[in-house]
Amino acid sequence: MSAEIALPCDLPAERLVLGSIILEHQKYSETFNLLHPEDFILEKHRRIYGALRNMDASGLSIDRTTVAGFLNNHQQLESVDGLSYLVSLDDGLPQFPNIEAYIDVIREKSALRKIITTSQHLIDRCVASQGDSKELITLAEDALTKIGYKPEETAEMLNFEHVLDQSGGIDHFINPHKEATFVKTPWDKLTDMTGGYRRKELFLLAGNPSMGKSAAAAQIAMGIAKAGLGVLIFSLEMSRASLFTRMMCTLSRVDASKLRAGYLNQEERSRIQKAIQQILTWPLWIAEHGISTVAAIRAAVRRKKSKDQDVFLVVVDYLQLLQSIGKQANRNSEISEITRQLKLLAVDENVNIHLLSQLNRDNLKERRAPALHDLRDSGSIEQDADAVAFVWRPEMLHREREDLKGYAELLLWKQRNGPTGKIKLTWLGNITAFENAAEEEA
Repeated sequence: MSAEIALPCDLPAERLVLGSIILEHQKYSETFNLLHPEDFILEKHRRIYGALRNMDASGLSIDRTTVAGFLNNHQQLESVDGLSYLVSLDDGLPQFPNIEAYIDVIREKSALRKIITTSQHLIDRCVASQGDSKELITLAEDALTKIGYKPEETAEMLNFEHVLDQSGGIDHFINPHKEATFVKTPWDKLTDMTGGYRRKELFLLAGNPSMGKSAAAAQIAMGIAKAGLGVLIFSLEMSRASLFTRMMCTLSRVDASKLRAGYLNQEERSRIQKAIQQILTWPLWIAEHGISTVAAIRAAVRRKKSKDQDVFLVVVDYLQLLQSIGKQANRNSEISEITRQLKLLAVDENVNIHLLSQLNRDNLKERRAPALHDLRDSGSIEQDADAVAFVWRPEMLHREREDLKGYAELLLWKQRNGPTGKIKLTWLGNITAFENAAEEEA
C-alpha cells in the first residue's frame, strides 16, 4: 500500500461518485458545488473529477466517451489509466445509489487528511523552532478553523416572494405584527435611524480615549442580553471583574465611585444585589486576555453555538489590540485583513459584530469632532463596516464650559442602508452610561 493510500480515504466511495456522475450527469450535477478535486485522494480521481467539472461548466455532454475524449484532448487520458478505467467506475454501482452519503464520506476523509497535513506542518515548525509558541498556537487555531469544510454557495433562483419573507425582509416592516428580526438599540433615535441591530452586520463604534465607547458597547450588550439573545464580549483591555462592576452600576444606577470606596447605603446595596441577580440570568459571556486573533474569536463563537446556545451579538473591544495571522506589508494592511475577516465572521456565523476602534489624535489636536478619516490605521475599516458611529463628548475638550457637562453625541457617519447624522445623548459619568437626551425622548 502506498503512503498516499495509508492516509484516511474511501476509494469505493470516490469511484461510486465519479461513476454516478458519468452515468447520470444531470441528476448528480449538484455534486460540483459540494466537492473539489483535492477532496479525492487518488491523483487520477482528481483529474477525472476536474474534467467532469470543466465539462459541466462548459455545457458539454458527459458520458464515458465524451469524458475520455476530453481527457485525451488535454493529454490526461493515459494518466487516468485510459477508457477501460472510466468504464470500470460503475462496476457494482447500486441501482439507486445514495450519492449524498458517499459525498459526506469523501468530505470527511478529506478533512481528516487536511488535519494530519496541518498537524505535521506544525510539528515540523515546532521541532525547527520556527516561531515562538504564541505565534504557532495562533497559526494552529487559524489553520484548523479553515479546515471546517464549507461548500460553495448554490446560485438558487428565487422569485420576489423570497425577498419579502426573508429575515429582515420588507414584509416585516409592512406587517409589524410579524416576529421582529431586529433588536432595538439603547437609544431611541439610533433605533429610528438604523432600524435596530441585525445579524450578519459589522457595526464599528469608534472614539478617542475616555470618550465612553466601552461604556456604550456595554449598554448595547446588556440590552441585547436582557432581551434573551446571546452575547459574547471579547474584552482585550478591560478585565471581567471591571466590566461586571461597570454593568451592575449602570443597571442599578449606583455611583461607581461610591461602590469602589465602600460608601453604599442599604438601599444602594439592595439595588446592586438585584442587578447582580438579573445579570446572572442573562445569556452573556465574557472572555478576556489571550484572545487576540479573529481565528480565536471565531473558534469561541463556534464552541458556544455547538452547545446549542444561540449567539446574536459579538462585541470586540478593541480593533487595534487584534493581530492578524501571517505577515502583512504594514499595519494598515493588517487592519484591513482583520476587518475583512470580522465581516466574513458576521456573515458565516449569522451574528451581529460590534467592533470598537481607537482614533488617531488629529481631531483632538484640531479641536473638532471626529470624522471617518480619523480612524486609526484606517485601511478599509469604514469600507468593510455596515455602519460606523463615533462617541463624542465635547466637554473633554472644553472642561471649563459648564453648558457642555454631560452633553454627548453619537455621530453616525456611515450606514450602508440608511441615513446618517448626529444623535444627541446625555452622559451620566457616575454610572458610566449614555441616555436619550431630553429632546430625543418621545
